[in-house]
Amino acid sequence: MIVLLYCVAVLLILAGGAASLYGSDNIRAESGAAWLQTGGAVFAIGFLVLAMAAALRELRQIRRALTEIGEEPESAPAPAPRPAPPVPAAPPAAPSSFEIPPAAAALGEAADESAGEQEREKAPEAKPVKAPTPEPKVAEEAGPAAEEEPAPAAAQAPAPKPEEPPTVVATYTSGGVNYFMYSNGAIEAEMEKGRIRFGSMAELRHYVDTGEGGELIAPASGAEPEKSGPAAPAAS
Repeated sequence: MIVLLYCVAVLLILAGGAASLYGSDNIRAESGAAWLQTGGAVFAIGFLVLAMAAALRELRQIRRALTEIGEEPESAPAPAPRPAPPVPAAPPAAPSSFEIPPAAAALGEAADESAGEQEREKAPEAKPVKAPTPEPKVAEEAGPAAEEEPAPAAAQAPAPKPEEPPTVVATYTSGGVNYFMYSNGAIEAEMEKGRIRFGSMAELRHYVDTGEGGELIAPASGAEPEKSGPAAPAAS
């Protein structure tokens, strides 16, 4: 394919060049101008075909290189395992060239027995070992039993700490009545009839609405308590 394109390109270039030369000779005639234009176009087409052939050739070379890179060599087949060499059989035991005659063996046994008897006669007789007589155990005198220490008395529970008396946290005056607010939430009001204690703001509002409730602590002639001091104790 590439060779064919090269041939076509060469033919087009030659034909275009010949037509251009023929037209340039007859440029004054209309046919000469036409031959010149046609020859120039064919000449240019020939060079285009030549460039196309060169490009195809380069692409083929690139493809061939990629194919060679992509192909992996086939792994060689694993060699067959070799059979294990046969184990040579053990050679038969060679017969002993030196055999002890039975008479010599009997004499050796008799000599061993006589030597053993002589050793027994020389060895001293072992005396019997007397077992030690057990000594009577001395009875231990029982000492007086240790007196048990009395259990420590249970720690007495600490006496509860006396509660701190409430202190005045705020005061204000409204409608000629002095109000004293304490830290425990109680409120005392100094009115015309004396000082009255209320347990909460709700009780004070109930007294303002209905005139009932509250605890009279001191009559009107009672002295006013200090703002920072503890609240006056409730009258029994």
